[in-house]
Amino acid sequence: MILADSNIVIYSRQPGYDQLRKQLSSREVAACSVIQIEVLGWHLLEKPDEAAFEDFFKQAVNYQLDEAIIAQSIKLKRLKPGLHLPDAIIAATALVHHLELWTANAEDFSEIEGLKLHNPVQ
Repeated sequence: MILADSNIVIYSRQPGYDQLRKQLSSREVAACSVIQIEVLGWHLLEKPDEAAFEDFFKQAVNYQLDEAIIAQSIKLKRLKPGLHLPDAIIAATALVHHLELWTANAEDFSEIEGLKLHNPVQ
């Protein structure tokens, strides 16, 4: 199972990302509360995309913020002070649930020990 970062979810609706859509459709995909907030709160969100994203989140395994993710997020913030809180929560979700994080911003997560990363849009 993979954890699809916000940018991957958004790219999956953009023209020219057919290969990404194909890859996502062949995998079991997870999300988390922060990813859902980032995607559905995206300032450029249009109505057709909003419905598609809502469907995506209904179909994905959606991990909620819990004590294990909170504890891992705190650890990550202490180890990497420049890590943004949403990224810490996303990385913590992947670590706690043993998920590979698919993101177009791999450099934001690159120094997190034990985190499996994949950039499917390179």
